[in-house]
Amino acid sequence: MATLITLFVAGGGALHAILWAQTLRREQKTAQAWAVIFLALGLLPLAVYLVLRPY
Repeated sequence: MATLITLFVAGGGALHAILWAQTLRREQKTAQAWAVIFLALGLLPLAVYLVLRPY
């Protein structure tokens, strides 16, 4: 369940960053950098969960 929530949050963050990048075409490199940052922040909880999950 936590994995599904985390994936949903990560997907939402990435989608938000992609849509935001569409609106900032003249600053495309900055928008791409933000997209990578949002995606990394969205995937970070998933990575922590996978490392720290109980066996």
